[in-house]
Amino acid sequence: RQTTVRATRDTILTVADVADVRRSFDDPDGFARMDRQGAVSLEIRKESGANIIATVAAAQAELARLSVDWPGTLELRQLQNSAEDVAELLGDLQNNVLLAMILVLLTLMLTLHWRAAMLVAFAIPASFLTGLLGIAVLGFTLNIVVLFALILVVGMLVDASLVVTELADRYRIAGRSPKAAFAEAATRMAWPV
Repeated sequence: RQTTVRATRDTILTVADVADVRRSFDDPDGFARMDRQGAVSLEIRKESGANIIATVAAAQAELARLSVDWPGTLELRQLQNSAEDVAELLGDLQNNVLLAMILVLLTLMLTLHWRAAMLVAFAIPASFLTGLLGIAVLGFTLNIVVLFALILVVGMLVDASLVVTELADRYRIAGRSPKAAFAEAATRMAWPV
């Protein structure tokens, strides 16, 4: 404010005399550096309930569109991408479901019979898809916690399927019809499973 704009023998004209000077910027409370150079850090977050993979794709497309007008000295770098973690979890979930089905089918075919194996082969994806449908109907999103829970549930589902199938097989060996054996096994094991 006291910077001299013009000075004569008799008067000194300062910036405060010709303009209203106010401090309008806050002092920085942090800084970002990249490769020992000053940088601007931008964090993009998804809204609650939004699909992180779609959000990241939209943000990347918008940044690519905007970067066309940036000067050549400006460089954009992505340091973290949570969508990659979620995509990896989805891949793990898919692999775990397929591996669980294959192992259960092989185990049941080797130890029991092919009908029990086919029943479990139908029950696992049907239960899993029912769970995903329930998540969608209730308005929940597939976040990391839900994905971990689904991976855990696949193991529990496989275990429960084996227990019920083995008990039903014992009932069949004892002389009950397949329908009655599986109905009683499911009823008896409903609480423990």
